[in-house]
Amino acid sequence: MLDLLSFWQAAWTGRNVVGVSGHSLLAITVFASAYYLAAHLVFPRQVDDQPDFDAHFFRIRRVVIGVLFVLLLCQIGWFASVPSLAIHLVRPLSLVLTGTLAALMIAAMLAPGERWCRLVMAALVGRYVIVYLL
Repeated sequence: MLDLLSFWQAAWTGRNVVGVSGHSLLAITVFASAYYLAAHLVFPRQVDDQPDFDAHFFRIRRVVIGVLFVLLLCQIGWFASVPSLAIHLVRPLSLVLTGTLAALMIAAMLAPGERWCRLVMAALVGRYVIVYLL
């Protein structure tokens, strides 16, 4: 949910340069569908077969966080392609916050065990909260 909020925050920043067209609507639909896929994967298909949701998440976390990471890269790529938005990417605070986000996402995917993953995920949540409070 926190990552989805970051998408909407970025979308608000770019609202004046996005025209309503078939291309933009399709791109937004694909983007939103990827968020739906990530959210869908978080929960097991059969709850009775998987009573431990944590175990399920730690098994599929690389895919879920990987989808979010690809969405981040797409968002950065789109911002970089629009000159009036690209200036937002190179601001020192944006560089630090985006770099921290990317590093934490990668660390969450690669964390060697559940304990390290929990620590990285807590840092990731903390990073989002700090950004929203700025």
